[in-house]
Amino acid sequence: MKNTVICAAALTMALLEVSSAPAWAQATTPPPATPAPAAAAPAAEAAPTSPVSMPAMSGTLAGNVKPLKVDVGPLGSVYVTGVLSGMAMYESNFLFPDEHRYMADLTNGQVVVQKVDGPIQFYLQGGAYSLPAVGFPYLRAGSTTSNTFGGLPVWFLKYAANDSFSVQAGDLPTLIGAEYAFSFQNVNIERGLLWNQENIINRGVQANYSQGPVSLSLAWSDGFFSQRYSWITGLATYTIDPSNSIAFSGGGSVNTGRVSPSGGVGTEKSFSLTQYSAQRVSIAPGS
Repeated sequence: MKNTVICAAALTMALLEVSSAPAWAQATTPPPATPAPAAAAPAAEAAPTSPVSMPAMSGTLAGNVKPLKVDVGPLGSVYVTGVLSGMAMYESNFLFPDEHRYMADLTNGQVVVQKVDGPIQFYLQGGAYSLPAVGFPYLRAGSTTSNTFGGLPVWFLKYAANDSFSVQAGDLPTLIGAEYAFSFQNVNIERGLLWNQENIINRGVQANYSQGPVSLSLAWSDGFFSQRYSWITGLATYTIDPSNSIAFSGGGSVNTGRVSPSGGVGTEKSFSLTQYSAQRVSIAPGS
């Protein structure tokens, strides 16, 4: 009996000790907190674009995306860029008196000044240049500049009526072909054989219209820098996306020459589509 009472007392004391334990000791240990999800990676920044679209570049080439911006008072802001390039070569088929088999020469030393906003805009591109072409002997920059388009080869004044329509006049770059006038604008610095058929620079007036993905240009000019204003050229472009577009260009003279049976040269009034091209340009890798 005595043993029973002692065991009961001990059990009672044990229960009292358990029931009087602190509350924190009775609580179930909470599960570890779920870590917060990692922050989403920031979206990739878009590649910077240039505020100017000229001089145009072919293929994978791109112009300066941060041209020098200068405030010129009443005219507003103008952008200034430039190009300096040279080449060294060996030439087996040299014909000009000042050329040699081995030579080094300046291919471009030009400055570009342009205004691209407001209703009145302008573009000036001046300096020295050579025009190396595949299959032809090389002519140095000094001789090329003085015997072709001069020290200001490209310039024009533009009136932009709105964001869609503009008219420009001056010494204009061609609307025809996939290769441009100067070596720094082309992936192949000597261009291709078809480049020799382009009227790379011509004097005249040009109208431009764009709406959505479609842009159109039509020019009346002197064709091959002839000072005879008889050429019509046009360019139509459809932009698929920022990296891809399809273009169709063509042109010809409304006055075509013909050789008469007597040996003289006459002129007949007709339009001849002498040049045209259809192309997909600016193809991005993986597109």
